[in-house]
Amino acid sequence: MCISKRLTVTILRANGSTTVKYPVLALLCALMIFSQPRVGWATEEVVFYSSDDFTITEKDLRLYLRAPIESDGSVPWGSPERVQQALSELYVLKVLARRGDAQDLISDEEKEWIAYYSLALTTVQRLVASEVDVAMEGVDWLGEAKEYYLAERDEFVTAESLTVRTLLLKTEERTDAEAILMAEQLMADVDSEETFEQVVRDHTEDAGNPEGRIVIVKGQTVPEFEAAAFALAEIGEISDPVVSRFGVHVIQLLDRQPGSVMPFEEVQSAVVEKLKLIRREQAADSVKTSPHREPPPDVIQHDDVISDFLISVAEQHEESLSQ
Repeated sequence: MCISKRLTVTILRANGSTTVKYPVLALLCALMIFSQPRVGWATEEVVFYSSDDFTITEKDLRLYLRAPIESDGSVPWGSPERVQQALSELYVLKVLARRGDAQDLISDEEKEWIAYYSLALTTVQRLVASEVDVAMEGVDWLGEAKEYYLAERDEFVTAESLTVRTLLLKTEERTDAEAILMAEQLMADVDSEETFEQVVRDHTEDAGNPEGRIVIVKGQTVPEFEAAAFALAEIGEISDPVVSRFGVHVIQLLDRQPGSVMPFEEVQSAVVEKLKLIRREQAADSVKTSPHREPPPDVIQHDDVISDFLISVAEQHEESLSQ
């Protein structure tokens, strides 16, 4: 059973675009029929548009969408919206191409070249994809990943990180000196991690982080803050007031995690995927450059002719630049 709904579709016509409402019922039912194996009427061509000099058929639609024919004869069309869009695009293409043909915008020589070039380009693309697939067969990706991991260990080292708690006093409405003095007064009675935590909770002016606790690695913070934080040696140690463009900071070291090499098991999947991309690109480049590395024996490269022609092109180019 098909449930009727309505779909607003914009169709481009010769005299402008028109928005109309079509029942989705017809389109959905048609797609259901088209996607079923053709029994008894397999040779009948479904026509979506027709005119005196062109038609748009199911075959055109399938080729335009590059939709394969399944083993049972069905075609995986995708969504009705995708099919509707493709039909609209084909319609516009046919009508406008016909209008262009009537104006002789492309010569017969160009038509012949375009037809050859388009076919050759598609053929080469599929050849490259096919030969790349062959080159990828039988690759020991786990072994390749291990070799890469061992050769590029620096890529898998986690950076040293610090967990700190910081008091921030802004300098937008006070001078640096005033903020430093205020920080020193607040720190006068701090004698433990707990008392510093309470000072931060009561007085920090970082609205987005009222507890002041952050984890940093080098390169993530302003230089003045980073230098002071990484200079702290002992857990619980507190820095002198530090001035940056954000204000005055007082920093306490809560934890230090040294950089370490990530285990292979943690990164092997990512390494394999990375290597697959690299190897596919290398294999594709190899196929594309093979005519230069191993030219076919029946091809003669007329080097003198190419050289003379390039010289004449260079002279012509220089002359045009001087005019």
